[in-house]
Formats: sequence, structure tokens, C-alpha cells
Amino acid sequence: MAAVAVSIIGILLLLLRLGTRPDPELLPGYVVVYALIGLFMFGPGIREVSWGQLLAFVVPGLVMVALWALGTGYWGGLWLLGLPAWAIICRRWRSYGRGRQAGKLALFVALLAASSLFFVLYGFYPILGLALLAVVPAVPLAHFIASPGYRHRPLQAATEFLLSCAVVAVALTLPELGWTSPEGFASAGVLVGLLMAGWAGRRPIQSSNQPHLENHQR
Repeated sequence: MAAVAVSIIGILLLLLRLGTRPDPELLPGYVVVYALIGLFMFGPGIREVSWGQLLAFVVPGLVMVALWALGTGYWGGLWLLGLPAWAIICRRWRSYGRGRQAGKLALFVALLAASSLFFVLYGFYPILGLALLAVVPAVPLAHFIASPGYRHRPLQAATEFLLSCAVVAVALTLPELGWTSPEGFASAGVLVGLLMAGWAGRRPIQSSNQPHLENHQR
């Protein structure tokens, strides 16, 4: 939730400076947002992460910056939308096996494309933007209440709640972006960001003989 909230705040702030030409002043903010998401996603258990996994996490961001500098579009903003999910895929890449890696990557690209389309269109038609935006801070609170293990991490819970409130504050204080609504962008971004991260973090269902095999190997 913390990484998703940071990504949405970054996207909303980047939207303020969109124009016909690349703005070099956007680059430091983009780097900060990218680094914060990486810190949230890789910080816990960083010793288990290889340099190759970190490189796989960073390289797409560099490609997006290069495309932006060439004036081909602001793809870096939409890439931030799926960055938390991409971080999970990078961390678990070795566990997928060769047979599943290509399928996982293809499905991620398809989900990112669909999420980006929904994100953009919802900004123009924010039917439930304010209603969904009000629910954003309730997500970490519901997680805190429903998950016993989560209650033993009060710092994480407080961080996610504060960042969720920051998403709401940024969305409400930004001016209308042409025909689009910051509230709609924020609520849609949090929704698709959490759904993508939830999909990426879902573990495959093990067959009945796998636990027996694992116990035998131990």
C-alpha cells in the first residue's frame, strides 16, 4: 500500500507539468518516486535480492526516461502505475521457473496496458472518484484490523495510513487538469495499483503432493 500510494502521488504531481516538450525539472521527482517505491518493495529482505533483480527493476524506468527525453510521450508516469507489481515480479522471478516466466511477463504487460487505459479513461469520467477516494485511507486500517500479523508492525501500518491520507490530500488540492479530475486519477490509480500488486504477490496453488515432497526433502 505504501508503494502504491507513493506511485499515485508521483503520477498526480507529474501530471501538473505535462506539456508538449520534456521538462528536465521533472526528472529529480521521478527518480525520488522510483527510489521510494524500490525502498518499500526491496527494503525488507534486501540481502536476499540479487543485483540482477535490482537491475531488472531499474532498467525499465531508464527506458521510460529515454523515451520521455526523446519526446515520444510520458510513458514513465504510466509505468509508475505498475511499478509495485513489477518489483514483486523481480523479487520472485527465480521462483517462477522457466516455463512460467514468459507467461508471467506477458500477463503483466497485458494487465499494465489495461490498467493504464482504465486509469486514463477514468480520469475523464470520474463517476465514483470522490467516493472511492474516501475509501483509500480505509484500506490500511482494514488491513490492520483484519490481519493479526500486521498489528505487530505499527510503523508500517502508520506509514501506509499516512501515505494513503497524503494521496487524498494531493488529489483534493490539485487543480482540475483540463477535462480530467485528480480525484478520479487518484482513486483509479490506487485501485489498479493494488489489484496489480495483489495479482503479482499471489502465490500459486500447490498440488496435494507438493507439501509432502517438500517435507521429504527437508
